[in-house]
Amino acid sequence: MKNSINDISSPIKEYFFVGAQRQKQELIRQGRRIADLSIGNPDMPPPAEVLGRLKESLLQPQNHGYQPNAGSSVLRNAVASWYNRFFDAEVSPDGEIIPLQGSRQGILQLSQVLLKPGDEALVPDPGYPSYSFAARMMGATPVPYNLNIKNGFLPDLINLQNSDLSKVKIMWVNYPHMPTGAKALPDTFEQLVMFARQNNILIVNDNAYTFVRNNSPQSILSVAGAKDVAIELNSLSKNYNMAGWRLGFLAGNDEVLSLLSQLKSHLDSGIALPLQHAAAAALDLGYKWFAPLNNAYNARAKSAQKLAQAMDCALEGGDHGMFLWLKMPETGMTSADFAHMLLHEAGVLLAPGSLFGRNGEGHLRISLCAPEEQFEIAMENLKKSSVFNLKYN
Repeated sequence: MKNSINDISSPIKEYFFVGAQRQKQELIRQGRRIADLSIGNPDMPPPAEVLGRLKESLLQPQNHGYQPNAGSSVLRNAVASWYNRFFDAEVSPDGEIIPLQGSRQGILQLSQVLLKPGDEALVPDPGYPSYSFAARMMGATPVPYNLNIKNGFLPDLINLQNSDLSKVKIMWVNYPHMPTGAKALPDTFEQLVMFARQNNILIVNDNAYTFVRNNSPQSILSVAGAKDVAIELNSLSKNYNMAGWRLGFLAGNDEVLSLLSQLKSHLDSGIALPLQHAAAAALDLGYKWFAPLNNAYNARAKSAQKLAQAMDCALEGGDHGMFLWLKMPETGMTSADFAHMLLHEAGVLLAPGSLFGRNGEGHLRISLCAPEEQFEIAMENLKKSSVFNLKYN
């Protein structure tokens, strides 16, 4: 069996959160009470309109067959309208939009289309680990670009321009940014589009947190000519509390999406039509849907800030998205060791910053995807533990 595993697949390691959840469950079996503030898994319900449209579509006998990979016209038109209403961006439902079974599928399949051994992909550091993973799966090399508080967690395009970009085929950007909560400046996407033109690089903006704690959402596709050099990845998981539904979409450059469509014709058989109808119902909603959602997240952010203070951590990064990015106290420990100690000795599960890249070391990430009760439990657990009386070094 060992000889049948290829060189690219052999170094694959288990995703951090899978192992962390296993440790959490073992502690719970031991009678521990654990506050889980680690993962970005929305805990609030989807819009009522979505559930109603799903039920209506499920009861139609003709809606249960295989679906085209290009998606139904209902969903593609809803995506196009969504871009027009919220971003004043013109995206054609015919050729410039592809629905996805979750945004992760888009990350991997775009990499399959665009990357080969010897190619490079620019990935944010800190950033979502799946960008690097997908590049490695294709035999390409992920090249981190530094994001930090000094540059506002924005790419330093001048520094990148002075580096060797000859092998770079794709650049991943992600604003609002995960894990730091930073937001793009008004001219950030314009600069990225210019950078992409100058260097023949495709920019992919992962816009998964578009409206979460964000009253002024942006899209790279609003920039004139962006579709020549850019694609945007989006998801219904965070914006509409539909994470388990596995629904997302890509929009932008028609040449790349045409290649992706050809690949997808071999890999999957489309998305169930009732799910597409439900997604369209979500995208048809206006700003009114986001107000109570963000009120809840903002209240949780205040509780998370109190928790950070109790852990002697400093807030760093922006105030957008569903996470807080924390600078650890001077402990002499790695972020992974510190997070392990918090879980096992204080019953608080957070994500270590090193999970998101070299620049994430020395940081922790708190998720806001948990009810207030979890923050209360975390505070109680910290008070009962002796964690902060220890000498870490």
